[in-house]
Amino acid sequence: MSTAVPGISTTAPATSRQSGSAISSEPTLQRKRFYLPEVDGIRCLAVLLVWIHHYPEGPGVFLRQLRASGWVGVNIFLVLSSFLITSLLMLEAQSKGSISLPRFYSRRILRIWPLLGLALLLNYLLLPAIHYFPGGFNNPKLLHDVKYHAIPNALLLGNWSAAVFHYLRYGFCDHLWTINLEEQFYLLWPILMFYLVRNPRRILACCTGLIAVSFLARYYYVIVGFQHPALWVSTITRLDPLAWGGILAVCYPKLKNWIALRRSAFDSAIAVVLFCASIATVIFLLRRWTWTGAVWWKLGAIDALVAVGVCCIVINPILAFVFRLSVIAWLGKISYGLYVYQKFLAHGWPSAVVRSFCVSLTGGQLNQTSWLLGLVINSVALVAVSATSYYFFERVFLKFKERFETILSRPA
Repeated sequence: MSTAVPGISTTAPATSRQSGSAISSEPTLQRKRFYLPEVDGIRCLAVLLVWIHHYPEGPGVFLRQLRASGWVGVNIFLVLSSFLITSLLMLEAQSKGSISLPRFYSRRILRIWPLLGLALLLNYLLLPAIHYFPGGFNNPKLLHDVKYHAIPNALLLGNWSAAVFHYLRYGFCDHLWTINLEEQFYLLWPILMFYLVRNPRRILACCTGLIAVSFLARYYYVIVGFQHPALWVSTITRLDPLAWGGILAVCYPKLKNWIALRRSAFDSAIAVVLFCASIATVIFLLRRWTWTGAVWWKLGAIDALVAVGVCCIVINPILAFVFRLSVIAWLGKISYGLYVYQKFLAHGWPSAVVRSFCVSLTGGQLNQTSWLLGLVINSVALVAVSATSYYFFERVFLKFKERFETILSRPA
């Protein structure tokens, strides 16, 4: 007897398509859908943290500390991504008896590559063509990126070139190394899942091993003295948030069903307390943060605490309700665009004009009021650009992606 999985619904395709392709959809069968709106809400929180991290620094100790700590949003993204993809792979195996690797890679290409490619084209073709920066195609920073980063980024190895040669220098794409890191993981993870998926204990053991490898790799980086951002961007040192997402995917159905059966207010209260405690501990660890010394275990501890926080949200109806609020969930829905475009909006000349205008409104002094006002206006612009991108560009590929989904995810 199979166990009901929370977040699953059964969906019949609206139209019928016939195809002889080996990886075409099967419209005559009802397909399950796994979608948790609260996960989109968590994505909203993650992208907000990273947006503040990439936005120009504001005045005051609190704003500086908040901006300096915004990189935690990347950890949240990695945990969520692995949780969802591992859950979908497990459900596919449960439904079909196995995992289709061609379908999986087709889905990843259709979801990730179009927007990533568009951003790189804008950055490395359009901006030089219009001489956005001095020198056009002869700009020294552009030539540096072509020399050291072009081939690695074309091979989705841009995080490794960032580890060796530091981040991209030209334009607004230096944060996209995270996408490269994820794609490297997802090149191998479904292959491991293909062999492990019938035994959840083996998945847990594999994830535990990946966490141990990351701890050891970070310790080695610290002992050898590798300079930042090597420890932050290397795949081998950043496996643990992805592994924690896999652990969460294995544990989530049982935890959710157990809490639903007990219907205990005490369990809900415990989840809220754990959620608050995980946030408080992360804040404590981030005080006086440096990328040397104890970072090898502190970064791993933050990854674990992020996973605990995400777990508390998805299993607790009270916390889930907050993150399911329509506006928050909708922002999470367009979060890929919010992430990709954010440096264009944070550091482009329109953003600089807005910030200067806000400063002029407060007597020519940069203070918390002018900074927050500029942040709000530029955030609205970022949301507008990302929503336009989602509905008129990304959704074209998302609808096609559904043809390769055995278990449907978020509706396009």
